[in-house]
Amino acid sequence: MYFATQRECQNAALLEMMQQAVANADASAPILVNSDPKSQDEATENMYAFSNEGRERLTSTRGPKVTPISSVPRMKECFGWLTIRGRTMCGLPRSLRPPVTTIDKITRYVGPNKEHVAIVYEYVEEGENDAAAVEEVLNFFWITAFSFTIGPAARNWKGGVLVDLSDIMHPDGYGWNKALYKERTTEMVLIPEVL
Repeated sequence: MYFATQRECQNAALLEMMQQAVANADASAPILVNSDPKSQDEATENMYAFSNEGRERLTSTRGPKVTPISSVPRMKECFGWLTIRGRTMCGLPRSLRPPVTTIDKITRYVGPNKEHVAIVYEYVEEGENDAAAVEEVLNFFWITAFSFTIGPAARNWKGGVLVDLSDIMHPDGYGWNKALYKERTTEMVLIPEVL
């Protein structure tokens, strides 16, 4: 069992909206992004290009460095959200219960009288990371405004799919870092863990 962070939930929702925007875009109003974004403003503009308002506003103001987005690389699929009663979770064997954790001086736990929101993702099996598939995802994240966190690691990728969306952050989110916003290669991201 895995519990997502707030960052991961925000990123999952944004990526889901981007996928829907690409699926519903038509030739008369394509999704156009700056093909060489450098600043947070340019990154934010690229992210907003996935909204109807952003497409209408930005289509006429784009310069020569424009890339149309017509597909989204393979991402782990989000099946939706559901509510789970704490009493149900507390009834599980101890080995299956979520652990008590403290993040930023806030203790988080599953209590019997609380309701919790769970995000249901597809299970991505362990698999060798295909460099071309990872590179495609990395390019998509860069051009669509996501910066990486300080410590991306190979363990967060399975079969060319990023399984831990806490590794990235959108430009309006807490933790987006201009210094970490750059084009990445697989060698920069698929860093083996040192024990």
